[in-house]
Amino acid sequence: MKLNILLLLVSSMLISCSVYRNPPRDDNQYSCPPGDTNDPRSSFELLSPALMDIHLTQQGALVDRCQWTALMYQLTNRGAPDTRSKIILLHIHGWKNNADPESLARERFSQLLEDMALEERNKNSNTQVVGVYVAWPALTIKTLGLSNFSFFSRKAVADRISQSAIVAKLIGAIENVTEQRKADGHEDVFIMMGYSFGARILFNATSQLALYSTQLAKPKLDSETYKIVDGPGDLVVLLNPALSASNYSAIDSIRRSSEKFSPQQNPVYLMVNTSNDLVNKFAYPLAHWFALDWNKERRTSVGGYRAYDTHSLLQSPSTVNGTTPDKAINGAAWFDQFCAQSLCLSRLQPASDERNRQPTNVSQSSNPFIVARTTPEIINGHNGFWESSVFSDWLSAFVNRTLEGARKIVE
Repeated sequence: MKLNILLLLVSSMLISCSVYRNPPRDDNQYSCPPGDTNDPRSSFELLSPALMDIHLTQQGALVDRCQWTALMYQLTNRGAPDTRSKIILLHIHGWKNNADPESLARERFSQLLEDMALEERNKNSNTQVVGVYVAWPALTIKTLGLSNFSFFSRKAVADRISQSAIVAKLIGAIENVTEQRKADGHEDVFIMMGYSFGARILFNATSQLALYSTQLAKPKLDSETYKIVDGPGDLVVLLNPALSASNYSAIDSIRRSSEKFSPQQNPVYLMVNTSNDLVNKFAYPLAHWFALDWNKERRTSVGGYRAYDTHSLLQSPSTVNGTTPDKAINGAAWFDQFCAQSLCLSRLQPASDERNRQPTNVSQSSNPFIVARTTPEIINGHNGFWESSVFSDWLSAFVNRTLEGARKIVE
């Protein structure tokens, strides 16, 4: 009798989340048929904020092609007489989440959009906030702690989605619209953010584009200065990414003391790792150990590989918002040291940290690829950024400063 009850309980758990655990692909991956149940043509509104969903299968296919159409309508206005510029925030959730509309990650992302829209209204800004929530099957079983055993399989799913190139296609589609709208005089902004395995997917979709752009900006001589490096979108934010150190090696190799970046450069990547991220510190190497992969760079997460650190993000109550004067005088980019909301992002100096024991560890001023280490007081644990108001406020200020820099470059 007890066994039957247990089997019934487990079966109910599996069934309850099966729709989101392994969603089927849409038979039509090419277009949204007119008159379809989810056809956005029947009800189209330009809300602010507008939360648009993109659901993916375990193979990286679209669960509902009409979601893609609805997003494109929201970005292009579909001919509606709307002159507002747009702030577009794309978010890819991490481990133990999925497309469930009541998931905590989606609720918090929705609240973030509400806060952004309220801030724009308070500034009397003529700007629409559009959120793109990219959901994928990163949660298999909800209760009894069994989801902790899904690390290996969800990592494999994240990589299959990356290999499908669907996220790179989505980013390209959004950028195509924003570039056309900028040519028409709009000041659209496109920010991308991911955490955990979501950051892994986002990194895989953007890193090669970022490296390609960096190589195009490289000067003829080492003594000369890079041209401005344009990354995918206006900024890519990676929070506690579940990513191997080996995956970041090519980007880190750009950091050479013989070359210079422009003081007018804007950041391309902002990666933040917290020191008590137990998932990346223990579960990540354990997963590789079980897979018989003992290579140090592959089994160590990028957050656990101190040689890649370029910045620290620490509390500094005595600071004021903005870039400190000494950095401006020294001709460094603003993000070499940026302080806001009692937090300071500061570029590390080899003489003052342990990284100088390795040959690639150099401090290169204005390098747009930031790997910042922070403390539990600022981000507590793998998903702690959602609960940290001080970090959220600091990140908001950092994004706003990035946008100011982007507009100056365009001017």
